Amino acid sequence: MTDNSLLSPRIHRPILLVSVLLVASIAVSVYFGSFKPRATRASIVSSPLEFSIELNKTDFQQGENVSMLVGLKNTSNETIDIEWSSYNVENGQRMYFDFSVTDENNTVVYDWYYIHGRAAAVKHKTLMPEEQLIVVYPWFTRDLNDVLVPKGNYFVKALTRPIDLTVGNSSTSLALETPTISIAIK
Repeated sequence: MTDNSLLSPRIHRPILLVSVLLVASIAVSVYFGSFKPRATRASIVSSPLEFSIELNKTDFQQGENVSMLVGLKNTSNETIDIEWSSYNVENGQRMYFDFSVTDENNTVVYDWYYIHGRAAAVKHKTLMPEEQLIVVYPWFTRDLNDVLVPKGNYFVKALTRPIDLTVGNSSTSLALETPTISIAIK
């Protein structure tokens, strides 16, 4: 006569192990699947500054709002004073930077500066070490004539236009431009 009480735990252990591994793998898949896709970002570093543009996605429907975060970050351990000789104010927000959109033929289809202009007014801003100035820009996938752009591929970049930069006793003028980000209008 065989004792089933000794055989039974041996059979259940592999089933229990497989069940635990299955539940753990499902939990890991759900956890990693809950992450949103990373934003698309392009930046240029010109010490002591990092200038960047970021989009939360690269595929848009025709007429959809393309929202861009444009930022200027102090990457040094010193305080930086920045002076703009012109800027724009949109809905109460200072728009220190510009952005431009070109098509596959490198033709400018939209330019923030061209559409909105800039006030000839001096604005100073101090950035502490590691501090970042961020401005949100919308593009409603329209061209310079306020007509919807055709479906296709476009390239977006951000520009500082000329700024005066003072770090300690040293001053310089510069203009920065990010690399382009490719987007699709569908």
